[in-house]
Amino acid sequence: MASDTLRLAPALFLATGACFLLPLVSLNADPADTLTGLQLLSGVKTAAGAVVPDPSITIALLSSMIGLFVSLFPGPKNLACGAIVAVPGAVSLIFMSLSLPGTFHPAFYMMMFLFVAEALFGALSAWASLRAPWRALDPPPPVRRTALPPQPHHEDRSGD
Repeated sequence: MASDTLRLAPALFLATGACFLLPLVSLNADPADTLTGLQLLSGVKTAAGAVVPDPSITIALLSSMIGLFVSLFPGPKNLACGAIVAVPGAVSLIFMSLSLPGTFHPAFYMMMFLFVAEALFGALSAWASLRAPWRALDPPPPVRRTALPPQPHHEDRSGD
């Protein structure tokens, strides 16, 4: 499980970061107004007007980068930190969807899904690996000892 955890956690954060390169939102029906995550970070001028950089997408990118960095180090505490870092990323995407008018593309929903998956995966993996040492400290089950039936004592009377 540990090697799978080490490979899956960074891969989820890396996939989330890759979603910033994909189109996330269309402001109008015009394809020219389709913006990627990086364009939302920097702010661009579209046919509808200038788009101010959204702090929500900045929080999501920082969450993805910090989560990737933390998940590269093994250990249950780092998995828990990755889960904690993923939550603000998901919440910031929810706020972004409420503040930006437009149609959101599948990459936006994929990013949301990945943040939630990172949070759940990290929390469950950290919980499972933290519980394992406690199981080792549990006392062993009691051994049932069956008493042997008493053996009759035979005295040696051959000398009488």
